[in-house]
Amino acid sequence: IDSQCVKEFQQMKLKKKYQYIVFGFDDKFKKVQVLKTADYGASYDDFLAELPPKQCRWGVVYFSFTLKDGGDREKIVFVQWAPDTAHFRQKMLTSSTKATLKKTLV
Repeated sequence: IDSQCVKEFQQMKLKKKYQYIVFGFDDKFKKVQVLKTADYGASYDDFLAELPPKQCRWGVVYFSFTLKDGGDREKIVFVQWAPDTAHFRQKMLTSSTKATLKKTLV
């Protein structure tokens, strides 16, 4: 996992610099890297548009919601994207790398 992944996530978590970060493998499937960042305030639809139909990705995104009592909350959510149309090998690598990526980011 590339050190830039941790640096960008810390910027997101501590300084709210980004609304979301999209991670993916490099071309040789040897390293996880940052593929896209979006400034704080980008929409959830913008995040969804970054998820390709035939490739796997991970993402962390600020998700805003309202409680029943009316209080607004915001949480960072980890997303694993592995569409049915992705290559089997890529889906297997994505699944097996998820825990390592989450552990590294926290």
